[in-house]
Amino acid sequence: MNANIEKDMVNVQRFAYTPMGVFGTLVYKRFLCYTVERPWANNAAFTSCIPPGIYPIKLGRFFKKGYPAYEINQVPNRSTIKIHVANTMKDIQGCIGVGSVLGTVDNKWAVLNSADTYAKFMDAMDGLEEGYINIKNLDMGTWSAPKEV
Repeated sequence: MNANIEKDMVNVQRFAYTPMGVFGTLVYKRFLCYTVERPWANNAAFTSCIPPGIYPIKLGRFFKKGYPAYEINQVPNRSTIKIHVANTMKDIQGCIGVGSVLGTVDNKWAVLNSADTYAKFMDAMDGLEEGYINIKNLDMGTWSAPKEV
């Protein structure tokens, strides 16, 4: 990979783990937005959020809609993980959705203005072909799935 790991790092810091999704912030240089992911499900493909760690990303295409999207690579036992337009955890299958603010959609917690925010994220990335993403959990003690209610 030709990317500079420090210069070309997208940072995601999760701060809320809820039954309606895992929420965090995404920062790249001066760009900042919110993220939504599905809750932890033992790293199950198309179901779980991504384990914390540093992973390479590469510009490709979001196959469902055909627009440019970054794929997160080298996640153990996973593939085709994208950063893409999504407002709620129901809009993603193990990927990361972005939005400008937190809110609700159909009484479900969400990130809002996802399409506009995604366009701004892509502008901030400025055509970067390859880089890295650092996914962290805010230190709130042990990271574990909530107990079934």
